[in-house]
Amino acid sequence: MFRRYEPEAVQTAVPVTLKRTTGAIERGRIVLPFQKTLDDVLNSQAAFIEFHPYGGEKTYLAKAEILAIEPSNVPKPSDINVRLHSTNDSVDPYDVLGIPRGAPMSEVKKAYHKLAKLYHPDRYANAELPEEVAVYLAGMARRVNAAYASIHGDHFVRGSSVFDAA
Repeated sequence: MFRRYEPEAVQTAVPVTLKRTTGAIERGRIVLPFQKTLDDVLNSQAAFIEFHPYGGEKTYLAKAEILAIEPSNVPKPSDINVRLHSTNDSVDPYDVLGIPRGAPMSEVKKAYHKLAKLYHPDRYANAELPEEVAVYLAGMARRVNAAYASIHGDHFVRGSSVFDAA
């Protein structure tokens, strides 16, 4: 049976460094509900936020106990664009798919299907994403498809097709 898509069940986590009123500094992730930003969560009426400290158990922090929050390790939009547009002809399709060079076609197909599902545009069609993230996801989908086509063509040329037997 198919499960219906439930957007309220989808959450994201933002890596942060926070300073408590006690002076303690902690690093971890703040969990955000579907399509909410860190600002939305911090400015909401809720008195507590869900916090996952690195190397620790999930906890709920009172907003009144937080002195400052700084998002950390979040790529800047310009960094995403640089990585997306810095592709060149020397990109190894095996690296794109995350498989060893010379892997059997069954492993290539398995890796391709996994990444194609991850980056497929329909997966993010209803999400309100920043433009640079949408461009990055579309670029990754094209990159995954190109890598698979390149490897599939190599296998075809090397003689794995049924036409070579004739």
